[in-house]
Amino acid sequence: MSDKEALVDRMYEAAVVPELWPGVLHDIAQLAGCLGGIIFTTAARGITRWTGSDEGTRFFDAFLANRAAQEDNIRLKRGIEAKHHGFFGTHQLYGRAERESSAVYTEFLLPNGWDMRPAASCRCRMAILRCSIWKGASRTDLFRRESSLN
Repeated sequence: MSDKEALVDRMYEAAVVPELWPGVLHDIAQLAGCLGGIIFTTAARGITRWTGSDEGTRFFDAFLANRAAQEDNIRLKRGIEAKHHGFFGTHQLYGRAERESSAVYTEFLLPNGWDMRPAASCRCRMAILRCSIWKGASRTDLFRRESSLN
């Protein structure tokens, strides 16, 4: 069995044993060349439960402490509105102008050098499950990549 196959097996195990998610998210982030990962559920516009890799936990604790970023989180809002199942990128949810004026970017992500990456979404009866991994990037790199997508 390959390392990737073993990782997929561990993801299924974590679905039953939630305590395994931090290690699984760490390994997914490492495989993707990213800094960390989180998995969380949302209901309406609020985050109800979450867990993350070590770096993901540090990131998400800081995010949850930033009221402006939470109140203007276009990534979460647009992701819920899209009602999309599966992976999506920010370029599918909103454009550069909206991102440049959103507090989640101006007050939190960009000042901290974070570049959000694709997320996965799965709608359940009472909540939405989301998984995100992210990578650090300079503001210039972030917008250069987006321009090539638009």
